Amino acid sequence: MDRPRLVVTPASSGGDAAGVSFQKTVLVGARQHGRLLVRHAYSFHQSSEEAGDFLAHADLQRRNSEYLVENALHLHLIIKPVYHTLIRTPK
Repeated sequence: MDRPRLVVTPASSGGDAAGVSFQKTVLVGARQHGRLLVRHAYSFHQSSEEAGDFLAHADLQRRNSEYLVENALHLHLIIKPVYHTLIRTPK
């Protein structure tokens, strides 16, 4: 079976708004000692990017996989705006 893929693409076909780009982070939860912890964090800076190593070593076929919590994969998505100045000031 193919391993899972994570591809981040923009919601619109245009570029980011003037002076604003977005940093995208995906946190992957895993069960450890009965608690849900962040096991991996993937950051994306480009408008369209694929995580080549996304859960490469996770065994999602086993029912008792640490990555499956109540038979579901837990992902937490964080989208953070990064503001850039549009006006340059003389030095």
